Amino acid sequence: MTASGTTLCPLRIQALRAGDVPALVTVEGFRSYAEVDQQCARLVRWLKETGGIKPGDRVAVVAANRPEWLPLLFACLRTGAVLCPLNVRQPLAVLSEQASKLDPSLVITDCELPGLHVSVKDFASFLDEAVVPAEDEALVREDRPATRVCTSGSSGEGKAVEHRLSNHLSSARAANQVAPLGVGDRWLCSLPLYHMGGIAILFRCVLAGAAVGFSEADSKWTEDVERLGVTHLSLVPTQVQRWLRSNEFEASAKGIKRVLMGGAPIPAGLLKEAVTAGWSVAVSYGMTETASQIAATPPGEPPQGAGRVLPHARVRISEAGEIQVQAGSVPEDLITEGWLRTGDCGRLVGDLLFVEGRMDRQFISGGENIQPERIERELQACSGAGCVVVVPVEDPEFGQRPAAWVDEEITDEKAAQWNRALRLRLPGYMIPVKYKTLPPQAGLKPDLAQLQREMAGERSE
Repeated sequence: MTASGTTLCPLRIQALRAGDVPALVTVEGFRSYAEVDQQCARLVRWLKETGGIKPGDRVAVVAANRPEWLPLLFACLRTGAVLCPLNVRQPLAVLSEQASKLDPSLVITDCELPGLHVSVKDFASFLDEAVVPAEDEALVREDRPATRVCTSGSSGEGKAVEHRLSNHLSSARAANQVAPLGVGDRWLCSLPLYHMGGIAILFRCVLAGAAVGFSEADSKWTEDVERLGVTHLSLVPTQVQRWLRSNEFEASAKGIKRVLMGGAPIPAGLLKEAVTAGWSVAVSYGMTETASQIAATPPGEPPQGAGRVLPHARVRISEAGEIQVQAGSVPEDLITEGWLRTGDCGRLVGDLLFVEGRMDRQFISGGENIQPERIERELQACSGAGCVVVVPVEDPEFGQRPAAWVDEEITDEKAAQWNRALRLRLPGYMIPVKYKTLPPQAGLKPDLAQLQREMAGERSE
């Protein structure tokens, strides 16, 4: 860090250290760190001179995963702009409204966004116009805002969290200590880049000199694992299940060094199946507010709970049972009395963290406290379903009762079979009174508020 507070961009550092090492890998080939750094320099010039972007300006990105996200991220860092990725899977009207609320100086997109009154640039033409590199010193400020990312909003209302570059670097350095990563490794970008887990992959790979792999399409990532020579993956449980069931699994799993599982509760049966398949599996715990991981399984250990607390973090459990965090990856404005309140309930055994559910999901049925996540775990175990979501529905006698969305076609016979199995595992007041088939979701996590509304509309008293 210089006296002015600037430091050399991590992407430039890798370009100088090993410029011919792959930084990006696609089915068409690879681009070296030197090539990606040069593209980054071209984007810097376009942003400053053509786009008029100044430090502190917001650049919204509404686009599917593509290799150009990597040079774009670091071009924004060098320009001083705040990268604001939006969930491209949302309806266009919602995306346009979110983009307008951001008050961005520029929107880069690969889709039509009606009604925007700000500068909008098609992703392809933006890249085509950025052809002349700048005399780019490649300096960045770690204390400057770097990204503004929306939380998953499982309760129906996500919020935007702004991270400084120092937050991202702190998280990435800690994560790389428990998921050894280096030159020659290839981490598939299988999580969307509007999600903190996706952005974290970019930072981890650049710091380690590893390559980021990009599939041709979201639907083809299982096919491309072998073709891209992938060694590391970050997956949510639904992705793990689909891969294990895919025709490509046996061939594609051979070169995998590490599979990081997180983003949602992991069914015990699915975790066992992944370990039996021969993977080096790590479970993890983190959130948008912590710039990804706070806990993960170290190398050589079997996956337990949500993993061990990472070196850059401190975790405590409050008297109410809430997980609270201190870490360099947490923005200062989110800290209350020195701690980030996660809203998750859990417990610590030494430095091993166990997450037991969301505090705001607990509801009362006939005077009994119900934690929906407990029902979800047991229902997944007895049904074999990839995803289960339990929500409360109003009940005139008990106040509220549990109802379940299951990622499976529902029949009366299946529901009766599951309830018989659940009665051996749970008290009667935790048995769901209604089942429905889980609809396709727009993001990595279900919209709980919407699912609760839909379940209430369907249930007959």
